[in-house]
Amino acid sequence: MDIATISRDLTAQKRSEAELLNLADRLEHRVIERTAELAEASKGWSPRSPSASARMRVGNYCNLEVFRAARLNAAGQMAAAGARVPK
Repeated sequence: MDIATISRDLTAQKRSEAELLNLADRLEHRVIERTAELAEASKGWSPRSPSASARMRVGNYCNLEVFRAARLNAAGQMAAAGARVPK
């Protein structure tokens, strides 16, 4: 009877798994901290407060800038793709 033995070094895989678990724990901790910060910041906030309308204007402006940046990025990708097309 012929028996084949295969062995692999799992050190790198185990190290990666441990690092992934560590990163997941750190991310969960950061989410909990940020949620607590946002809950604290939202205390006393009302849509009718004077600063609320200013925050909404800033938020709308930021959304517009993100939309513009996304459009420019898409246009740049299309231009780059067109430059790679052989003629």
